[in-house]
Amino acid sequence: MGSFFKNNGFSLVEAMVAGTIFLITMTGVFASLAAVQKPTGDANKSLGAAYCGQHFLEDLRASVDGRDWNSPDSKLAPGVGSVICRQNEVDYTVAYQITQVGTARKATVTVSWP
Repeated sequence: MGSFFKNNGFSLVEAMVAGTIFLITMTGVFASLAAVQKPTGDANKSLGAAYCGQHFLEDLRASVDGRDWNSPDSKLAPGVGSVICRQNEVDYTVAYQITQVGTARKATVTVSWP
């Protein structure tokens, strides 16, 4: 004669233990994903800053013109200044200094962001 209860499934205790193990595992996975997102965001901001700096320098190179080289209104006139560059909803501050080096000009560019 067979047993009244068949052992075809899981008991409540086994299901609770399996659920607990699953939750602990998933908590670790989500914590790892959260830890990876911050460095990725920082890298994206660094890339945006590099793009803004490159764009600014290309703009300066394009404005080299012998006719207004010594004009105080020239983008390459010696002095300091800053502009705002917006990339991926982040505002970057491009600070620059133009100095006279002999007959040439030297541009020092610093890009910062929040």
